[in-house]
Amino acid sequence: MISVIIPVFNEEKNIKILYNRLVTVLNSLDQQYEIIFIDDGSTDGTFDEIKKLSPVRAFRFPINRGQTAAILCGIQNVKGDITVTIDGDLEN
Repeated sequence: MISVIIPVFNEEKNIKILYNRLVTVLNSLDQQYEIIFIDDGSTDGTFDEIKKLSPVRAFRFPINRGQTAAILCGIQNVKGDITVTIDGDLEN
């Protein structure tokens, strides 16, 4: 299984776009996958947008703890044997 960890902070407008692009690619692979979003204390509607998506796993920090802490949270919760991290801002 491939585990994709995505730390996000105030990415309300990008979540659905990112998810749709990612699922398109992951569905083309002959692998099971999981998508893990870590909301790093967003103050917009990021977590509400994440909750609309399925299937995903989501974690939420009450305050911004930084990208490293968010990635670590994801790593500690993966189920897959392959782990990938990507940015949630559609830049990288």
